[in-house]
Amino acid sequence: MTARPADDPPGRELSADTIPLLDSAGFRCFACSPRHEHGLRLRMWHLPGTLTSITRFDADFASYPGVVHGGVIATVADELMANLVLVEHERLTFTTALRVRYLRPVEVGATCRIVARITSAGETTVSAEADVLAEDGATNALATASYQPIRPAQARAAFTLGPDDHDRVRPFLADTRPA
Repeated sequence: MTARPADDPPGRELSADTIPLLDSAGFRCFACSPRHEHGLRLRMWHLPGTLTSITRFDADFASYPGVVHGGVIATVADELMANLVLVEHERLTFTTALRVRYLRPVEVGATCRIVARITSAGETTVSAEADVLAEDGATNALATASYQPIRPAQARAAFTLGPDDHDRVRPFLADTRPA
């Protein structure tokens, strides 16, 4: 599990009011669910144009001794970018492409700041980028990704939700808003 630094970044912390299903017992997102006992349990703060998380990874998330696994770094970057799309465009999305450029290892136990930004938005695709920064501000990794808004039929086919939870996510699906 991760341990959080004492100082929260500026902005509004995301909550169940922002992330549909965050408070649902069946929601077990590895990255952001507070109930996933083996997950990252990320907390995120929104300022217009950015979403930030500050965290530390313990040895459970290491690849080599003392080094955080690159897949965990990719997961965190993807989570922040996708949630920024959710907050700023009110859309749940599937990741369609993710590229991470690793510049330096992230050390186990070191404070890490992840900052996501949207770079472009169209009807069928939203693109974003994220920086993974060390405590001293040095860049550990750079990520870019593309996201596709989820359509109601895709949600019905892919999500294992009960009727109440499906109703909760429906306003965040593509093609569900009045014109």
